[in-house]
Amino acid sequence: MTVGKGMKWMYCMALCLSTVGFVHLVAQPLEEIEQELAFYADVLVNADRAAHRVSANEHFHPRFVELMARPEARDYPFSSLTWVTQVTPADSSFRIFSWQLKLSEEQYRYHAVIVPFDPDRPVIELHDKRSLRSEFGRHDPQTWYGALYYGIQPFVLEDGRVAYMVLGFNAKDARTNQKVADILLLDGGSAHLGLPLFMPGDSAVDTDIRERIILEYADAASGRMQFDRERQMLVYDHVITIFTEGPNAGPLQVPDGSYHAYQYDNGSWRFIDKVFNVKVDTPPGSGLQRDKNLDIFGRPKQ
Repeated sequence: MTVGKGMKWMYCMALCLSTVGFVHLVAQPLEEIEQELAFYADVLVNADRAAHRVSANEHFHPRFVELMARPEARDYPFSSLTWVTQVTPADSSFRIFSWQLKLSEEQYRYHAVIVPFDPDRPVIELHDKRSLRSEFGRHDPQTWYGALYYGIQPFVLEDGRVAYMVLGFNAKDARTNQKVADILLLDGGSAHLGLPLFMPGDSAVDTDIRERIILEYADAASGRMQFDRERQMLVYDHVITIFTEGPNAGPLQVPDGSYHAYQYDNGSWRFIDKVFNVKVDTPPGSGLQRDKNLDIFGRPKQ
């Protein structure tokens, strides 16, 4: 990314504003704050140097969380924050903002903030603890596994409480990505992730009940995990193992063209082994190469 002298000066000046403090932030109009945050969000994703991305995040993160304390910010659209995802359930009770910080080819860090539309309810920050990620166990805001959320679907538990299936992405390392389907439950001023609701199917060899579903697949492949609202089910790729050659030779998981699903039934998500009954003859991904020209959203880097 080539930056002219004028842009370099603006970049340096912007990153030196950490001494301004939050008094000025509270006094600023939301439109002005959004433009400042959009700058930092752009840098923390697209800057070439990791130190610049980290510095931009150190500016963006506390400013964004502090901003959410303002009642008028709760329903502000923040449409200029291109590199920050936001998902809102159909009941419009809250939003989840999330973003990814790339520390190196092998290390990523995630941030997320749950923002209720009701200004009397507290903002909930999720803290990335990636080493704890698994399909079993429950998490609170202090032990979050880290994800970039892209989907959310409410459903009603047997006891009448509303829970949310949240769909997220994370870059596990240089060769592998993961997508996760989890259950979010909001309880007062806190959040809980993970419930033992993902049941094995009748023909499943694996009989474990899962708290969440994790799909792991090769970075150069396209792993699908979506909620199909028409069928009211979670649909995701079935993956197989292939072996690649070259500098990064080794086993990788790639989709084979068939799909698994979970469908909500009597208080549990029931496993469906095959959906659509479609399968390709040759699995994709032979000779996989990591495309460094694409960002985490699959868009060409500028």
